[in-house]
Amino acid sequence: MVAKRPTFTPDQLKIGGNHLLYEVQMFCNTAALMEEGGWEWGWKDKTEYMAVLESFLMHTRSLMYFLCPPRGYRKNPLKERELFAEDYCRAHWKAKAWKGFSTERDNISIDLMHMSIDRLEVGRNWEYTRLFRDLGAMLLEFLDHADDRLSSHLKSEIRAALVDGKRVAKADTSPSAKADGAYSISFTAVPGTAVPTTTIAGESVTPAGATGLSES
Repeated sequence: MVAKRPTFTPDQLKIGGNHLLYEVQMFCNTAALMEEGGWEWGWKDKTEYMAVLESFLMHTRSLMYFLCPPRGYRKNPLKERELFAEDYCRAHWKAKAWKGFSTERDNISIDLMHMSIDRLEVGRNWEYTRLFRDLGAMLLEFLDHADDRLSSHLKSEIRAALVDGKRVAKADTSPSAKADGAYSISFTAVPGTAVPTTTIAGESVTPAGATGLSES
């Protein structure tokens, strides 16, 4: 069975844009954490470093699939509601991947997502600074071609994270296209807390367990 992808509504594309901003913010921030160093290499530091590196690779992989999904990926019924860069750009626009892009994307999947015998025995030396540079350039190229299905606010926030190193982003919570003006994102709280799961805290707020973007 071949998937027939839906035509996403403006509200769905806005929600997808907020998800994209979150992925980019985490991609940038985890790269910055690794770059800052200061790791003393006891077991705690090594565990934290590996957690940060794996988070960086997970968000890298998500953005790679967003920009350049593998051949036939869109036809998979499990992927029919997944958003891609092309959903925000004029017809026939395609992201330009670097040589070896697909291999690196697949290696992240093998070494991180699946406990496969194809994993390297010791571990891969990930060139995260080059991944950050090259994928960042692809994302900036995407922003140059995205139309108004990706709001100017989100374009600005994504560009600020990539170019200016802005560490805290704000989601697009402008009124929806619905007649009542109600916005359709639901900011739900982590069980046992009043913290939305869509918040990256600013300097004045440090909610434990938050996993997304600011709603304000």
